Amino acid sequence: MNTVTCLTCQSKSTTFENFKTLSLPLPYNSKCIFFINLMRRSTELIQPVVKYGIQLDKQNTLGDLFQEFEQ
Repeated sequence: MNTVTCLTCQSKSTTFENFKTLSLPLPYNSKCIFFINLMRRSTELIQPVVKYGIQLDKQNTLGDLFQEFEQ
């Protein structure tokens, strides 16, 4: 907020500075979730589907996903 004074009549006016952009820090989530549906081979017609959700860091590799899935 700024106050402007007229040099001729000494009248004062308050002004507001508008802004068009605002920078805010956004939270960073370093984790991601992989969903895996496991369907086992069987001679039966109906076999249940097992669903897994595995949470890993975004820097992990595909090998890390396989290793976590095996556990």
